[in-house]
Amino acid sequence: MKISRYTFFISQDDRFYIYNTLSNSLLEVDNTIFHQLIEYKNKLCDIDCSNIDQDIFQELHKRLFITDNDDDEFLKYKSIISMQRRNDTAMHLTLAPTMECCFNCYYCFERIKNKGSMQENIMDSIVDYVCSSPNLKKLRLTWFGGEPLMAVDTMGMFYDKLMTRWKNDFSSNIITTGYHLNEHIIKELQRMQISSMQITLDGIRETHNKIKTQNNNENDDVFERVIQNIASTNDSAPEISIVIRVNLTMENNHEYTVLHKYLAKRLSGRKNIAVHPAFVLDKGEKHDKKLFFSHEYRSRFVLNLWNNHKIDTSYIRYPEPLFNECAIRNKTAIAFDPEGYAYKCWELIGNKSYAIGRLASNGELTDINEVNLNRQLYGADPLEDPVCSKCSYLPICNGGCPIQRIKNRFEGEHNNYCSYYKGFLEEFIKAHIERKSLKV
Repeated sequence: MKISRYTFFISQDDRFYIYNTLSNSLLEVDNTIFHQLIEYKNKLCDIDCSNIDQDIFQELHKRLFITDNDDDEFLKYKSIISMQRRNDTAMHLTLAPTMECCFNCYYCFERIKNKGSMQENIMDSIVDYVCSSPNLKKLRLTWFGGEPLMAVDTMGMFYDKLMTRWKNDFSSNIITTGYHLNEHIIKELQRMQISSMQITLDGIRETHNKIKTQNNNENDDVFERVIQNIASTNDSAPEISIVIRVNLTMENNHEYTVLHKYLAKRLSGRKNIAVHPAFVLDKGEKHDKKLFFSHEYRSRFVLNLWNNHKIDTSYIRYPEPLFNECAIRNKTAIAFDPEGYAYKCWELIGNKSYAIGRLASNGELTDINEVNLNRQLYGADPLEDPVCSKCSYLPICNGGCPIQRIKNRFEGEHNNYCSYYKGFLEEFIKAHIERKSLKV
């Protein structure tokens, strides 16, 4: 038996912990056991069972801190991920009812903002496609765009068509700028069973209004309108969870603490609203790279938010308890643009060069692009990557963004797709321990 490659050692204020990325177990141990195990790991030698209490030894083995063979542990992980990929009982469906948007954010990956909304015949084809899956029992729908709320009537029509035939488990959410929210739309979102929404801000008022420029060059206080819309939505539909996503670049990242404090005061006493940073990362695109976060600086930034300001973020939560690979590698996950073109990833919606096919009137995918489909299902697979397959972070990283991996392999890009935990896991676990002790 030896120390698993997935085992990490963390000491904090004379307390000692071990964490395993494969079992997702965190144990506090005494000083003696802690340093014994570190010594075994450093020497890469077998563990002398006689030097460890048998009850402790069995617990360490059960929680995968120690193992007979790291390759067997990797195969355990591989088997779980492979089964998830074959699961055809659940579908993540992403729909863009329109590619139109009233804003022109410079960092937006959607360069194609065609006017017009999804037509009724496309809706019928999508419903046929969903309902023709014989084993499907659970459907999760994400409304995307463009700005989906510019086509809220289209959303409502599709929902009505879907609900006449779909009788199984259903949930939905929306990603929006929040600019178009009003009383009518909020009621429609409730009717369509939307349980959560992500609303984007780009910094404090001045920065947000500078980035969220409108096609008609209206001198509108977009920031204030969105904040008011968030409050109105929370008043009218408190059951809808709202996540305010603050897009950060190296140009506006210093505004986050100011904005967080402002929102905490402005939205004080309201429940079901959270604020989290979202980082515009360097993905090898043709923009000024000085504006974008490196992966290392992102990790340091969120740790600093907690350590120096006690600002809570989703990044310092305990690592995912279940393996959570991107759905792109599952055959049931799919996204559709308003014209019925199909994609495996919502970041690709509207860029037809990445489409995997197009829906026919009977709900079948036609014009299959095998190159795109095979790349997105199987290309640049972390399970086959000689570096990722040996990485201690793999069970909580899951290989990173598949699209970034695919662009590296097939398009000559140089994206860093590693987890923000990499190189900083001990600090993130320490932040989790402190957060839990403070009951944040």
